Amino acid sequence: MSISLIQGDSFISTGAGQYIPVSGGADYFKTFNLTQSALAANGVGFEYEWYADQTPLGGAVQWLYQATGAVTTSAIPANGNGFVYSAGPGLPLYPVQSGTVISAAGPAVALASNSLSNGDRVRLTAMTGMVQIAGIVASVSSVSGSSFTLAGLNSTGFTPSTTFNFQKISPFELVLPEYAIITNISNALNGVITLSSITNYQPGMKIRLNNTTNYGMAAIEGAEATILAVGSFTTYGTYTLTTDLNTSGAGTWTWPSSASSVSFPRFATIAPDGQKAYYDVYTNTQYGYNFQQAPFQSAFPSPTMYLYPGANGPAGQIGDVIEWQAFRYE
Repeated sequence: MSISLIQGDSFISTGAGQYIPVSGGADYFKTFNLTQSALAANGVGFEYEWYADQTPLGGAVQWLYQATGAVTTSAIPANGNGFVYSAGPGLPLYPVQSGTVISAAGPAVALASNSLSNGDRVRLTAMTGMVQIAGIVASVSSVSGSSFTLAGLNSTGFTPSTTFNFQKISPFELVLPEYAIITNISNALNGVITLSSITNYQPGMKIRLNNTTNYGMAAIEGAEATILAVGSFTTYGTYTLTTDLNTSGAGTWTWPSSASSVSFPRFATIAPDGQKAYYDVYTNTQYGYNFQQAPFQSAFPSPTMYLYPGANGPAGQIGDVIEWQAFRYE
């Protein structure tokens, strides 16, 4: 049996997970972190491999530099911090787990035994207190075995939740960029929208706001906005979108109380509404439209490989240059 390279490319890591459409499928997939390979930092991964026939499916092999200069390998468990391969439409299913407390703080912190990784998405349900966020989809950060932070949610002033359920969900929806839940909108000439989860929205994309009326901002209900910038990688940073929408006189963002939230329509959201492109007739050049991040693309245009981010993830850390290759057996 032989193996053939069928597809390959490279990207610069944004610090978030990366999905790779693999048009011909894959029996073997590898990534190589050019940046970390050159630095040879102790304990940081630089090469990752995935095999379709390995057990458990979705696990990975990681190559690490050590302080001695030696290179070692280690296994990454399925859906741990390696790869998620989807051969066709359908999203991975994960078990529902329970937690004890979600704090009323900015950002909110959830106490629960877990095996999550930074950047994972969870859905929160069965809330006792803090009912206004029941059903929310949120990305997690600062993960430990006993807690995780909901960095896109400032729950200051909420009634703390004393019990809740959470379920890890797919890192992406069936269509990208997906709708996203709003947790705050600033009052500014260029309104800044905070989201509950990390998204793949890009500058130049257009969005439409929905259900802001029930959060104190009726003046911008249904408004269209163009994204000017995606937040830097600081607290709340990966969750914010700076827009061209003037929200300075649009009212103050206000969450419903826990007791009254059951009578409110669901969350305020953004949804993709196209993308703006420009054409220079003098240079015959189109710009402002990124075909790699075009709106309304399917997350499953073909078999898809999702790469987890981080110092020990195949999508790397922000600024890392990553090469990837997909192979098939013949």
